Amino acid sequence: MELPKNLNDLIQDQKTRRELTYGSHFLFFHTYFSHYIDCKTADFQKEMFSLTEDMSVKSIVIVAFRGSGKSTIMNMSFPLWSILGKPQCKYVIIVGLTQGQAKRHLKNIKQELENNQLLKADLGPFNEIENDWSSYTLEIPELGARITAVSIDQSIRGTRHGSHRPDLIICDDPTEIHLGERSACVIGRQWG
Repeated sequence: MELPKNLNDLIQDQKTRRELTYGSHFLFFHTYFSHYIDCKTADFQKEMFSLTEDMSVKSIVIVAFRGSGKSTIMNMSFPLWSILGKPQCKYVIIVGLTQGQAKRHLKNIKQELENNQLLKADLGPFNEIENDWSSYTLEIPELGARITAVSIDQSIRGTRHGSHRPDLIICDDPTEIHLGERSACVIGRQWG
């Protein structure tokens, strides 16, 4: 997918921006996270976006070299698009190798929501909550959605957000197996 030539004009209007980005993680990323883009989107990155947009795909494993944009695309942009966009997720869990890593993933999302004026205008206020299980949670109340970050050694079995079980789970570097200059990102989702 290539960007429309007049995208910069289109993103000035919130309604148009939301309509364009609703069904396309690719457009969502290029609209709200354009400050992370240093060069033309590579084919393997386009494939990452395509996989996240394909609702028939229930599990995704992405192994890519460090610096490939995997964490920015899959750990920051994808959870937010999954809530704001077509998937309409209500409960996203991000699993990091350590508690510190999990918290950093959530902190990165929180910083975008606080400092990215375009994203902030569309998503509105949120609350960070530290709960009894030492996981960290970010809520987007007007959408009834939650993003929770946990470490790989914390159990998420039985966890809920109101009546919602996790409908998207993202595991970053899920194993301690050394992959050289590559790392993995595993996505699991439950639709309906």
